[in-house]
Amino acid sequence: ENNCTRCVCLSSDTTTTTTTTTTTTTTTAATSTTAANESCVMMLCAIGCERVLDERNCSRCVCSTNTTTTTTTSATTTFNTTTTTTSTTALMDARPMDLCLVYFDVAQLMHTLSRQEDGIMLTQQCVEWCDSEAEDEVSEVLAGDVRNLLAIMMLESKQVEAAAEMFGSLEAIYRRAKANVSWAVVPVINHAQCLRQLKRYDEAQAAYERALAWLNEAYAGPHQRKATIYSSLGVMYSSLQRYDDAIAACQQALAMYKVIAGSTSEGVQRCLVNLGLYNLYRLDLAQSEKHLRAAVTIRQAAQLEESDKRMFTPLRDLAACLVLQDRTAEAIPLFEQSERGRKENGEAVSDIVFLLQAGLALHRGEFPAARQLAAAALEQSIKDNSVSTARVIRHFIEKMEATISSSGVAGADETADQPKIATSQPSDLPDEEDEGAAAPE
Repeated sequence: ENNCTRCVCLSSDTTTTTTTTTTTTTTTAATSTTAANESCVMMLCAIGCERVLDERNCSRCVCSTNTTTTTTTSATTTFNTTTTTTSTTALMDARPMDLCLVYFDVAQLMHTLSRQEDGIMLTQQCVEWCDSEAEDEVSEVLAGDVRNLLAIMMLESKQVEAAAEMFGSLEAIYRRAKANVSWAVVPVINHAQCLRQLKRYDEAQAAYERALAWLNEAYAGPHQRKATIYSSLGVMYSSLQRYDDAIAACQQALAMYKVIAGSTSEGVQRCLVNLGLYNLYRLDLAQSEKHLRAAVTIRQAAQLEESDKRMFTPLRDLAACLVLQDRTAEAIPLFEQSERGRKENGEAVSDIVFLLQAGLALHRGEFPAARQLAAAALEQSIKDNSVSTARVIRHFIEKMEATISSSGVAGADETADQPKIATSQPSDLPDEEDEGAAAPE
């Protein structure tokens, strides 16, 4: 409406010309301070026109309020241009809510580019404008959307408590203003996820249940958001060692994902892996093997790389399941494949890796080494605060000691003065994790 011609991408070795009608005035972009190694820069369109983004996510906006022909030229690494005050003038004249829309668009781009610090700065400015200008339902929804984006970026920046508080403030706004329940419920789910990360489990469960009730009012059948909630509840119940509840919730998610997205979808794969783990934690090894094999089969058919964590992690868990069933010979090729992927990925040695190494040593009759590796596995699980994995490792140790006792090998029961086995360097040990190595997806 202000005769802004359009936004064009200026990238290295590119000349872009946009022509609409007969006016001949030419405006060139302001000089860029972009580093020489960057191929494009970004500026705000102060007028609020739609930007045209190319596949490089470059969105330099070159606006002219008084012209209909705009020519922009870029050099190889810097922009040889003259300065225009058009955008500055428009910026001063624009209303705060108009500016908020532009800043919000750019903040979303920053989020896409993983530039969370810049995105947070922009959205915080938007929040100030919204708080000072919000007058009607439209501006209230915008204020909610701005806060939702800010909370998401806070969560991704590990500011979990701040994100939880921000998400918690949005439920009332969205219940009043959002007609689309599928979108309006997202901050409630995100609030529950934050509370779960903070181990405020009762509050998290209440938030999940509110979101689920809201969705059930709007949608009778399976729904993506419902499946997400059930899957998340499964992870939370597993953290509380409520494995039966975890399995029941995950099975509901699995059934919905199959209807919504198909039997080989990512949601189905994730549920199969988690069902395998929940059954492993409660030592139902047959069910664990069944679900893990199903997940591995789908992912192998999708030809995932060995170094993809979605591939080598369920392979490793399946190998552990087989070792616990005294089927170590079957586990060896799976473990070897998972180890190639883990090393290529650069992932640290985990408690489950130590357990598998102990199983292989036991299979070879190397009892002192098996004991030391099993002890390392248990120590690692305790360090990682993984109660569920520690339970599995203790079960393995009991079976291992029974095997050693019944072996009839002279000296097999002697544990004193055993040589120390170098299982890993200190740098190979993972950082502390809430769920340990064998964690639900």
